[in-house]
Amino acid sequence: GNPADPAELENRLPVTPTLLGGAGLFHTTSAETGEVLTFRLALGGQFFSGTDVVRLNDEASRFTGALNISATPLEWLEPYLVLQARSNANNFSEPNTVLAQGDSNLGVKAVYNVIPGLHLGADLRLMFLTGAGETSFDFGATSVRIAGLATYDATELPSPVPVRAHLNLGFLVDQSDQLLPEDDEGRKLIPTRLQRFNQGLSAFNQFQVGVGVEVPLAYVTPLVEYNLGVLVGEEPEALCGDGQPLDCPSEVDFGGNPQTLTFGVKGMPLPG
Repeated sequence: GNPADPAELENRLPVTPTLLGGAGLFHTTSAETGEVLTFRLALGGQFFSGTDVVRLNDEASRFTGALNISATPLEWLEPYLVLQARSNANNFSEPNTVLAQGDSNLGVKAVYNVIPGLHLGADLRLMFLTGAGETSFDFGATSVRIAGLATYDATELPSPVPVRAHLNLGFLVDQSDQLLPEDDEGRKLIPTRLQRFNQGLSAFNQFQVGVGVEVPLAYVTPLVEYNLGVLVGEEPEALCGDGQPLDCPSEVDFGGNPQTLTFGVKGMPLPG
């Protein structure tokens, strides 16, 4: 690309990883990488608490911590690894708190600078799960996500503007509901709603869309992003059969699809 005057960019935030791996915003992946022969190390955490999450009158919370490592061995290539630990609590589950540690994302991103400012790429991610109280992966529950990436970086134009826009289009093949053990006849147990929440299990694949805009200013980068997962697949009877206390995804139309709208800011220390 054709970067802006280095003096103008000196105090701008360098490339940072997303929560689930690869450079980008918080949830939306960029079609750019870092400087060649550099690496990035990040520690992240997320917390959620609410009521009527899995069933009526429940109290649920979740904390997730992650170690994110990525590198740029070549200008167009970014491999990454994310190690996660998760704690879920619900007053109706037994036990009330379920811990899972060792879940990992292993991925690689390849990008290409088409013209100054326009970058295209692809991201392939494998998600390995360990399950509650386990220390080894259940490879039958491995999920796969592939996504196309586009970034328009106006800081590379002849008259630079501090704006970057990102678009992600992807598909997630989610096998997480295969994580539970088998019964005496060798059949996978069907997870309940509480088990799905506690262990992060999904009954659906997803067509995923992410859009984001960031404004890289001196020392701070404000950003906004929207991510949508359109559920694909048939609703299991155990999830949406009669007698369930909360609506099923199909009963709330578009609102049944997972969505996040994020307003955020990234910053770097002021010089001493």
